[in-house]
Amino acid sequence: MNMYHLVSQTLAYQVEGDLVEVCCNTGQSAVLIAKVMREFASTRELQLYDSFAGLPLTKAEDGMVYKEGESRRLRRHRAQQLSAARPEGSDNT
Repeated sequence: MNMYHLVSQTLAYQVEGDLVEVCCNTGQSAVLIAKVMREFASTRELQLYDSFAGLPLTKAEDGMVYKEGESRRLRRHRAQQLSAARPEGSDNT
């Protein structure tokens, strides 16, 4: 089971409602979802939500899997990687 399968089956079985992604990070999953929606000629909306601040302070009941701000650090690191890989003189468009 993967995201492509989940989205395509949701659309194929005509599950009602729009599609929502929470904590979209670098947007790679959103791109995949949008491509699958295009394949199915879906008229649904794709709604993306992110705090852009990383994860909040955790509580005991949250466990110890993630730490406060973790997603933000990963996003910043990925942005630095992409920036370093961009050819000289290229723009952001």
